[in-house]
Amino acid sequence: EAGDPRAAEMTARSPGGRSRTDALFQEGMQAATKGDIDGAIAKWRLVLALDPSREDARKKIAEVENIRKFMSSKGISTRPASNRPPPVAKP
Repeated sequence: EAGDPRAAEMTARSPGGRSRTDALFQEGMQAATKGDIDGAIAKWRLVLALDPSREDARKKIAEVENIRKFMSSKGISTRPASNRPPPVAKP
């Protein structure tokens, strides 16, 4: 039925019965664990696009954005190691 909040959740279910939003949330957690803050935020924003009521995704975005701000203020890169330029050799 149109407007039924359960319809959105049923649409978001994967064939294995696991919620697509749960899977995306976990992918975001894995990305964050690997240091890929941008990737994590992207996954959690997808979770919110599918299910705006997911406060856990909203909180994780806020947490990692605060971490990114702190790290940036200390001159620490928040990009995954694979995306960082090689270090410059000192003479």
